Amino acid sequence: MTLQLNVLGPFEAKAGADGPLKFSTNKTRALLAYLALNSDRPHSREKLACLLWGEAEDSRARANLRQTLMRVRQTLPPPLAGSIAGDQRAIRLDGGALRVDADDFRRAIAEGTIEGLERAAALYSGDLLDDMLIDEAEFESWLRRERQQYREQAIACFEALLDHYKTIGASTRGIEICRRLLQLDPYRESIHRLLMAFYADQGRRGAAIAQYKECKILLDSELGVEPEEETQSLHRAILGQSAAATSADTRTPSGTVAEQGRIRSSRAVTDLVSRSPWRGASWSKPSIAVLPFDWLDGDDGKAYLCDGIVEDIITNLARFQDLHVIARNSSFAYRGKALDVGKIGAELGVRYLVEGSLARIGDSVRVTAQLIEAETGYHLWAERCDESLAGLSGLRDEITGRIASVVVGRVEQHRLDCMKTRETENWEAYECWLRGMDYLRRVNWEKFHAATGQFERALEIDPAYARAYAGLAMAQYEAFCLNWTSWWKLHDKALGYARKALELDDQDHHVHCILGIVSLYTRDYGPSRHHLNKAEQINPNNARTLANAAIAWALMGEKERAVRMAELAIRLDPFHPDWYLTALGIAYYAARDYERAIASMEIAPDGLCDTRAYLAAAYGQLGDAGTAERHAKQFIQTSAERLGGDPATDVPHFVEAVIESSPYADEEDTAHFAEGLSRAGLSALPTK
Repeated sequence: MTLQLNVLGPFEAKAGADGPLKFSTNKTRALLAYLALNSDRPHSREKLACLLWGEAEDSRARANLRQTLMRVRQTLPPPLAGSIAGDQRAIRLDGGALRVDADDFRRAIAEGTIEGLERAAALYSGDLLDDMLIDEAEFESWLRRERQQYREQAIACFEALLDHYKTIGASTRGIEICRRLLQLDPYRESIHRLLMAFYADQGRRGAAIAQYKECKILLDSELGVEPEEETQSLHRAILGQSAAATSADTRTPSGTVAEQGRIRSSRAVTDLVSRSPWRGASWSKPSIAVLPFDWLDGDDGKAYLCDGIVEDIITNLARFQDLHVIARNSSFAYRGKALDVGKIGAELGVRYLVEGSLARIGDSVRVTAQLIEAETGYHLWAERCDESLAGLSGLRDEITGRIASVVVGRVEQHRLDCMKTRETENWEAYECWLRGMDYLRRVNWEKFHAATGQFERALEIDPAYARAYAGLAMAQYEAFCLNWTSWWKLHDKALGYARKALELDDQDHHVHCILGIVSLYTRDYGPSRHHLNKAEQINPNNARTLANAAIAWALMGEKERAVRMAELAIRLDPFHPDWYLTALGIAYYAARDYERAIASMEIAPDGLCDTRAYLAAAYGQLGDAGTAERHAKQFIQTSAERLGGDPATDVPHFVEAVIESSPYADEEDTAHFAEGLSRAGLSALPTK
């Protein structure tokens, strides 16, 4: 039997399959921790007595030490009680019967590989013994020195990981590492700046601006200084406008819009949705988030297996009509953080959380999972499964079914079986798909080509992988969003890829969603409705699908449905990318709810290429000519950059392009959009 001691973060001792060992006093825990962290040598009784009872008389201190040692031995299971050896002079803990997370942390860093650094990052749950409070000068002095050493090693570990992920452009993991570094050193302006850049790279403009504000307030309140010019310059670049325009942005708008205010945070949008009179604001079903699983013990460090397992659990759980499942983007924001289930539940707005881990044991993988009630922290269900690597596909389906049965209750297992998608058995192909989708979350021409390369690589590995074809279709659609005039070149490719994906798998919501979107933009409304309905039927809780479908249903005249889906997407993905706000705004605009359209889109006015046009139209409909004109000017500037032409003379062509790229099914809705643009000073060419 081995004693597992966790000292990075809160103290915890485990032995065997039972729960944590319960020690009677803080000093029993402190003594065991000290011996474990220094198990390479014996320690004199005099030194230990001085360490923990420095103010007591020598005889009393040694008596306290004997009593505390007895309590430690009594708490340990019998096979481990003898691991603490001693005589009249010294005491030593047998390192062979011990495993300490701090030792694993140092060994992982010493490997010098990215896999090793990732294991070290996962092990560092907080400062050494951060819940240990011993009012003894010698012990506190020792603990302070040790904490600082481990903290410095953790910072160096995170910095090395950050350099790696910055180099390869992995912004999602980069964001997670930046957050952990700022927890350790909140005054590192360079990390605030890099976090802003990562957010901007993902298209999360609102989050980048909020990070700048947080940095500015922190530096001012604690150090009395302004952000460096490099940070301010990045902030201006993210805003995409001059300092004068930025100043204008802070003006209080007139009329009824002033009552709504300029909402500039995702929390405010969530509040907006919760106050909405639309039916999409309801949250009556059980809600659940699946947190990132930890990767433990594996020598090969393939931590991406955890992401694949969690992705599958989220996808399969989301197919149940009786659940609201938080999107991967939001639940993965908590990777690497100490688990405070109450706080996470409140931030995500969910009642239940799933956490777990994977551990490589020879040729097998051990998967553990727990279902927790967030408010109380009560464990409702726990399971441990051992399976060979070859059997992981069946294992994750089994785990998903068990979790769902606990949460939903009497949900028939065959319902899940009927809705399983055709999954590739090759993890490398699956990883390529995940990377490609990550590129598409923050698309520009460089990311478009990178995403396309990942999807093509997935097909080289598995030529029958439907999602890779769906990804290629999505990439063509995203390329259209980069340049409205290119659709005639792209739609045949997009349709071909989407239809090939459907041929390979007609039970994947990703496939039906992209086929529905592409059909819409070719103005083939019947198939568009069919495939979007099918996508929702297969997976009613996928936030990205809901946000895309919200735009489509708004354009096809189903305004209430569009609002409901956009609001639900925001609720399911609280840390959503900025373009979700445009989807919500377009749905509100189509429903003639101009104030809410403005309140959502003002948070990220460049969330999509046509956001400024819809903002100008909404302000125009409300009669706020000044603010409408400001957004109209920005729309003209963006259009000139995308389409070419002269901002002074080609405005009618720009307006015609944005109207043409909004394929409303009803002429009345097209006229409504054109009317708003016209009231904002944006008129198209007169019809012949």
